[in-house]
Amino acid sequence: MPFSRRGSSKGSRDAADRDLVATAFDAEYYLANNPDVAATGADPLRHFMSHGWREGRDPAPDFSVNDYMEMNPDVATSGANPYVHYLRHGRDEGRPGRNTSAPSRELRALIDRHFDTEFYLSRNKDVASLGLDPVEHFLHEGWRERRDPSPTFSVATYLAQRPDVAAAGVNPFVHFLNDELVKERARARALELAQMDEETRYKLIEPEFDVAFYREQNPDVPESSDAALHYLRNGWKEGRDPAPWFSSSRYIKDNTDVAEAAIEPFSHFLSVGRNEGRRTFKTVFADVKALGEAHEAIVEAFDAAFYQGINRDIGGDIDPIDHYLRHGWQEGRDPAPWFSTRGYLELNEDVAAAELNPFVHYITSGRDEGRTIRQPFRRWEATSARPDSLPPLPVYTQSPTLLTPAIITRRIIESVGVDGTLLVSVSDVDPADATGSAGVALASEAATVAGIRLPYLNLHPEAPRPGFAARAEDPVLRLLLGGTLIGSAKTSSVIEALMAVRYTMVVDMVFHGLAGHHPERLAAYAGLSGGRRMMWLHDYWLACPCRRLLNPDGRTSNPITGEPAHSCRFDKGRPEQTRRVGAFLSETKFTYLAPSLAAKRNARRLPVADPQLIVVAPQLSVGPAADGAVRNAASGPIRVAFAADPLDDCAWPLFQEIARRHAFDGNHTFVTFMPRPDLPHFISYIPVETQASAESIAEAMMNEAIDVVLVAPSWPVPVSRAAHAALAAGCAIISTEGSGNAVDLAAQAPHHLVLPTDEAVLEAFAGGAVADLVAQLRAAPIELQALSVNPAPLAPSAPGMR
Repeated sequence: MPFSRRGSSKGSRDAADRDLVATAFDAEYYLANNPDVAATGADPLRHFMSHGWREGRDPAPDFSVNDYMEMNPDVATSGANPYVHYLRHGRDEGRPGRNTSAPSRELRALIDRHFDTEFYLSRNKDVASLGLDPVEHFLHEGWRERRDPSPTFSVATYLAQRPDVAAAGVNPFVHFLNDELVKERARARALELAQMDEETRYKLIEPEFDVAFYREQNPDVPESSDAALHYLRNGWKEGRDPAPWFSSSRYIKDNTDVAEAAIEPFSHFLSVGRNEGRRTFKTVFADVKALGEAHEAIVEAFDAAFYQGINRDIGGDIDPIDHYLRHGWQEGRDPAPWFSTRGYLELNEDVAAAELNPFVHYITSGRDEGRTIRQPFRRWEATSARPDSLPPLPVYTQSPTLLTPAIITRRIIESVGVDGTLLVSVSDVDPADATGSAGVALASEAATVAGIRLPYLNLHPEAPRPGFAARAEDPVLRLLLGGTLIGSAKTSSVIEALMAVRYTMVVDMVFHGLAGHHPERLAAYAGLSGGRRMMWLHDYWLACPCRRLLNPDGRTSNPITGEPAHSCRFDKGRPEQTRRVGAFLSETKFTYLAPSLAAKRNARRLPVADPQLIVVAPQLSVGPAADGAVRNAASGPIRVAFAADPLDDCAWPLFQEIARRHAFDGNHTFVTFMPRPDLPHFISYIPVETQASAESIAEAMMNEAIDVVLVAPSWPVPVSRAAHAALAAGCAIISTEGSGNAVDLAAQAPHHLVLPTDEAVLEAFAGGAVADLVAQLRAAPIELQALSVNPAPLAPSAPGMR
């Protein structure tokens, strides 16, 4: 049978790799950029395959060997040719061929033409005052800080509209212009091809046109006619294929530029598409008998409900098995939730080299040979985001004028009086935009000061950013007095105003974060303020701008994700951050506040003098309900929910994979209480009245009769609102080791599973452990608990502090 061939020798793999690269290799480009190779007269393709890729030489203008290995450490460590990996797997997985934040000369020229230097400098006084190159600043830092390159392009809007770009960490302006450049080239090539005469087109396709195949597949074509000419004039319009390895209809469907220009697809592929790496959608089963044999071989193992459920583009009138055999496997679609088409090909190179259907191969021979069908699931391999990705930073309107120290002083005195107390709260963003532990603490803080009528001044950067402001900067801050925005001012102006009132009132300070601030300027005042100084350990920004501790216990790899020891895009700047944090903390004495015992446990990784002196001030409390309330257990399919922040590091990829495998088995339904721009159709979104409120989330869980909540962040979160809500709503909780406050709360639930890895969680669903857990949960009425937000610890005697 043609689907059970084997081809495992190294020679055949090398030949297959070479043939694959040849379809996209740009010999002219390679020689032009490597004159030393050209001078020797060496074959450029042979040189690249033997030596060039190891020397970092690029095979085509749209692919960078060094960029690809830097962006994909799994490829770099494998020792495989990165271009082969890209063409065989990476391109279909959405991995970019080069880092577009480092644009080509052509793209850089396009950026220079569209970048408005005058606009950028007028909107960003700090860049102008430091004499920085505005384009370079924007390309490396400005876009991450949501600074716009021109009045006609909004970084924040583009990222909101393109969550795939945001998740990939790509410069949105560069991405937009690169798209335009690609489209411009495609339009030019399409116009050229559309104007090609029939004789030229015939000469182009004749060498690769398979006359025997064409006649076998199309017996209605007269023997006396020219088969290639018939194809050019009518055949391609009727969906006929010119060779067994090329599908005309699929090529047109997959390439909208070809469809829109009404270009004959085979000549487009041969002249343009092949060099661009476009797919041909091979007609593997030209032999009807072979197709029938393959169909019969896999019919019992094939999961039709899953295949049609996960692939909504396959209508009910299409045979799912036939679709998979003809097209689906080449598109990377899976025939069952337990089998990975791409994974099997990656793990079994002989099958990939022989271009065999992986599922047919596994069923007919691979299973008996004990072949592995998929890699263990790791959440960071299932998403374009990375562990050091940060949520999009808010964008605030730049104030046209700045407050002077005298105006700030007057407004403070009007609010506080002469002998009162002022609480100054320092945060990374506007309290209304804060998330996680900081969001809970700032909301509690605002409610507490309002209740005791304590004057309250919040300071946060007008241009939020992940790390500190540069030493030479004087960052502009937004001032919220009593919850109302009174304007913006330079940090030095705010410090001068506070120094002016320090002998007439008590100034207490509480720090929630310093990202975007100038720590040295703030430290100079904090050490002289005279009032109490408190610092929240909401996350791990004192250790790294990425805010996570991916390896809280110091192991060489994270037990949850399989990631190596903590390493992120902030590595190069972390020594400088460490020095500045150390200097800031040494300038004054703080009372350190941890929002949970888990946060205090992990403080040993932070530059805090004595972690034992950290005060635990729980932000949320869960206790017995006063009225002994219960809710009735649900019946029917198990209802599984996700309620953490909608970020990939909060286990969204794992939840999505669980749903993908089980949403169509009739035994599970999946919902999320947090919106996602990329929400798949098999997960339902249930809006929550107040997303930042644990109480609102708990109420939604009760209303939706949720059985199980997945709370498995990839880092030791200081506070888990989702776990608090699940505990209050009486849900079973599934968590993973090392996830901080989330696992602590899971252990308190009457029904819970705490597992070591993502793969163990998937096995719990597949093996019945979750079903058993839910059966126990549903065996009796479910007791509810009371959930409350604790007052902010603004005084040593504040409730809950210990």
